[in-house]
Amino acid sequence: MDPRVWQSLDGASFRLSSKLCLCKYRPDWFAGVLFPLGAATVSGLVVYLLNLLLSGVAGAVLCIVISLPVGVFFHILFLVILRVIGETELQEMPLGFLFIMLGRTIGVF
Repeated sequence: MDPRVWQSLDGASFRLSSKLCLCKYRPDWFAGVLFPLGAATVSGLVVYLLNLLLSGVAGAVLCIVISLPVGVFFHILFLVILRVIGETELQEMPLGFLFIMLGRTIGVF
């Protein structure tokens, strides 16, 4: 069969399925992309500076063991401050109650 027939059928089915779809997905670029990117950038900078500080004193393994939990803590903290993660999501996370208490202390929740 001619490949143009399949291409036209494929294009027709795409147009038909896009017309039948009633849901219109609009991503929230700030809460879905920009704020998590900013939180990852700042927490990565914190981890980098902590590694610079600790690399002269401790070994590489100890730097990783210390920097990884600190980086995760700051990343989640910045996501809470930027209101990307809400209180309901934090209730389902392990140790999320700590971030809920911290969020209430700083006035986010």
